[in-house]
Amino acid sequence: MARGRGGGLTRPSTARVLLVATGVLAFVARIGPVVVAGMLRGAMSYDEGVHLQVAQRLLAGQVTYRDVLFVHPPGMVLAQVPIAWLGQLMGEPSALAVSRCLAAGIGALTAVLVARLLLPRGLLAAGIGGAVAALFGPAVAADRVALLEGALSLGLVVALSALAAVERRGPAQPAIEAPAAPTAAVVPTGAVTPTLPARSRRALVVGGAAIGLASAVKVWALVDVVLLVAIVAIRYGRSAAWRWAAGCATALAVVVGPFALLAPGSMWHDVVGAQLHRPRPRGAFLDAIVMRVGAFEPIAGLGGRWSEALVVGVIALVAGGLLVALVRLVRRFRTPPHRWPEPVWWLVIGAAHVAALVVAPSHYLHYDAFVTVPLALVLGTGAGWGARRIVGRAAGIGLGAVLAAVLVTLASTLPALSPGAGVSATVLDREAHGCVWVREVQFLIVADLSRRQIERGCPGQPDLFGMTIATYSEPDPAAALAALDRDLAQQLALSDVAFLQAHDPRQDLGPVARRYLARHFVAGPTTGSVQVWRRTDPVGSLG
Repeated sequence: MARGRGGGLTRPSTARVLLVATGVLAFVARIGPVVVAGMLRGAMSYDEGVHLQVAQRLLAGQVTYRDVLFVHPPGMVLAQVPIAWLGQLMGEPSALAVSRCLAAGIGALTAVLVARLLLPRGLLAAGIGGAVAALFGPAVAADRVALLEGALSLGLVVALSALAAVERRGPAQPAIEAPAAPTAAVVPTGAVTPTLPARSRRALVVGGAAIGLASAVKVWALVDVVLLVAIVAIRYGRSAAWRWAAGCATALAVVVGPFALLAPGSMWHDVVGAQLHRPRPRGAFLDAIVMRVGAFEPIAGLGGRWSEALVVGVIALVAGGLLVALVRLVRRFRTPPHRWPEPVWWLVIGAAHVAALVVAPSHYLHYDAFVTVPLALVLGTGAGWGARRIVGRAAGIGLGAVLAAVLVTLASTLPALSPGAGVSATVLDREAHGCVWVREVQFLIVADLSRRQIERGCPGQPDLFGMTIATYSEPDPAAALAALDRDLAQQLALSDVAFLQAHDPRQDLGPVARRYLARHFVAGPTTGSVQVWRRTDPVGSLG
């Protein structure tokens, strides 16, 4: 490792150590508790099971949207196809463990890229920003299993890194602390001259492709698609914006296009219609906001109120930073938008992400991971700004106290593992015979039963919750819900065993399916969060 003349680490080598440490911290924070708890191959996430089984069905010839309901774009399904293939070779639980390690690796890579993006603002800025991305509780929750939000964060930070590369390599060459005076290459309208280097043009395409791929995983990334096209247009002109948009559209078309061609109506119904008609919580608007930012998602063993205070407080830092930035911009009202420094745009992106969380019709803890990248960039920039302005020991102690408080807060937001998720694959395998009906397909995966159920043609779809919310997009939701209820009862009639939630076995079942379950099944053993229900008579039709 390179060392300076005095024997200490040089700044480049210190930066490399910082980046490696950030990646290790993020990876261990995500996968370490899972390994220690012995749950690397266990049941942990409803959504993760859906993603993997939809991929398994795609490998078996069941086309997503045409044959299988899926309420998100197909990016995650395609990403899970190699995992599904691995499951055929090494067993589904082992493939699930690989998938979780990869998800943690994506979270670690995101944290490293955040720190790298902040390096020009100082080692402290990079360290704090990387620590925020590594330890922010919702991001850790999203990256422990194969959920969608990790791809959104990675796509955004890659896009912002590409935009920073354009800034470094392009003709404008702004300073780190303040924007440089306009050069001949950047005119007040934001237009870009033909002197933009080839590497910068490639960076525009790469950045657009990164955010396009993210939007092929979850539609929330379309917020960033719109924002980043506008930012590129303002800073570099229409030509650069078209290049960025072309990269984005190409990546999106490559992933989404084949499915849209095979089943355009079904894909629109699942991805757009089901989400637009998703039922919203009842109650006052303020209550809805509180619920959406974590009031009912206790983390790190804390009560709901403390969890709410932590998550709301962290997100409020973004809003406060935005307010400070806007005040500074008002004072410098003659500064044209194309000369605004990068942190201002990061604040704008963060505010848009917070707004998306507020207006979302439902909330889960991992949704808040959507603010990870802008939050980390803003807090890292603020730490670097404060470090450059401290004067005297008292100011240094104050800055250290603030940074310590940030790190302690981050550590306290780390999510706890669900104590009821410890499912015994041995018990499930012993109880399984014939066709097994499940509300959560993750129970089949941890018992290495999912692929066999698909090959047998057993009834059921991967996402029962998605099927329920999709009924609200039908012309007659009540009739659609009743038809779904009868269909679920028919699926139970063709099943030999049912694996249901131990705390609420009848969850998402309508009255017809509940009556059939009560008449033809009896509760058996419970393992972790799963209760086995055994059929009491031969398999037959609903009648």
